Amino acid sequence: MRHRRQGRGARRRGGGLRLRRGRLGGLIAPDPKLLRDACRLAVEVARDGELAEPRLPAPSGLRTVLGFSRLSAAAYAIIRRAIDEDEAFRGRVAAAASEAEVGRAGWLWLQRPIGWEDDPSLAVAVDDHDHGRGQARLRRERDGAEAAAARWKERAEAAEAARSRVEVQLADAMATGRAEAAADHAADRARLGEERNAAVREQKRLEAELAATRRDLKAARSALVAAEADLAAARRATSPPSGDREAPSAVPVPAVPTAPGGPAAAARPAPADGSDRSEPFDRRAARDAVGAAARAAADLSAALAGVAEALAAPGAGDDGSDGRWPPPDATPVGARRARRGAPRSARSGERARPEHRRAQPPLPPGAFAGSAEADRHLVASGQAVLVVDGYNLARSAWQGLAPEEERRRTVALLEEVRARSGGDVTVVFDGQDDAVAPTASRSIRVRFSASGTTADDAIAALLGLLPAHQPVVVVSSDGEVADDARRQGAAVLSSAAFLAAAGR
Repeated sequence: MRHRRQGRGARRRGGGLRLRRGRLGGLIAPDPKLLRDACRLAVEVARDGELAEPRLPAPSGLRTVLGFSRLSAAAYAIIRRAIDEDEAFRGRVAAAASEAEVGRAGWLWLQRPIGWEDDPSLAVAVDDHDHGRGQARLRRERDGAEAAAARWKERAEAAEAARSRVEVQLADAMATGRAEAAADHAADRARLGEERNAAVREQKRLEAELAATRRDLKAARSALVAAEADLAAARRATSPPSGDREAPSAVPVPAVPTAPGGPAAAARPAPADGSDRSEPFDRRAARDAVGAAARAAADLSAALAGVAEALAAPGAGDDGSDGRWPPPDATPVGARRARRGAPRSARSGERARPEHRRAQPPLPPGAFAGSAEADRHLVASGQAVLVVDGYNLARSAWQGLAPEEERRRTVALLEEVRARSGGDVTVVFDGQDDAVAPTASRSIRVRFSASGTTADDAIAALLGLLPAHQPVVVVSSDGEVADDARRQGAAVLSSAAFLAAAGR
């Protein structure tokens, strides 16, 4: 049956036959579904050529589908393109093809005789129902594609939101890690700084203890030299001249003060020409003088022993004593006997006469005595011995505390001052039989006055025992203590001035 050609893509109206033609590689191509058998034959020919001897290579574009077990629409398109573009390969496939095997349309497409594109076998019979079903299928495919696109869009948005959350969490974790690392680093630096400061404080404390020990040793040596000089003077005073050793009646005896109630006269010296030798030697006066010198030497030795015990250890009770100051044996017997029963003003006048003028603590240039700068220098320099009236300072700093707490806080404050200055610090409290001594301090000396005496008397006795070349600063707001300290050559700070200079 012949159909009138109505141009390319002619279609019989009313749902009969229609020609579906397109161009592939510049040639007119029939409907692809009619060429599938020819395409499968082309794949077999290509495989056989690859295995033949000699080898007949398949077109390069066709090699990608030779291993496929099932051919997709894209694979069929590749095969058709390879046949259209490679005339030699199309000839090999056409030689192996038969119309019964590949169909009329496939055989015409491979052989391509003259007028082959007008052959009715290239038309596909469809009806309007099939066309409607095709349109519905296309709509379904379009709707499915749109739904899939919407799903993929939702998934992409969810993935983007998840990525944003992960980025935020990562940033938070990194910030937290950096903060923790910075905190750990700061803690390590603070700990190392504290350890370094503690080591420096310990070094300064040891250096200050060494300096204090050296000063104590120097003071003890000076006291020993003075004691030896006093003993030698006493021996010279009681020894007869070398020229009159065999004439005891002519020995000149110097006037020596005797104990109360003892003889008041001393032996008179013999005449130079020896004419008057009839006066007998006063042995009793000489014996009394020697006894007085021996008692003075014993008192001096006891006082030196008390000083040595006081300087032996920095803390109260470290030397085995009860922390009382001055020690019972440190005050000369005669002085103790004379002090008994005397009023406080008389005792102050007695101890106010130093044998030598005491060295004064130096002040920085431009600082005047009594100024805040001078007070801070006296407390912080460590060049002077610091003697503190304990309860007077405690009751200027705190109110309403028990005596034990006052002593504890005072010792702690003075330990801080001593750690900064490195100087020698001694604190004296009024002695009480039921008083509980604070914990022994390794950096300052804690003393109690002897039973029956006050801290004022103990401070005065301590000033009398310290060498004159040693500057001393007394801390007390008690008027009598301050006046007595000034008379003995010590510098004086009130308790309020000391607290201000110490930063309290």
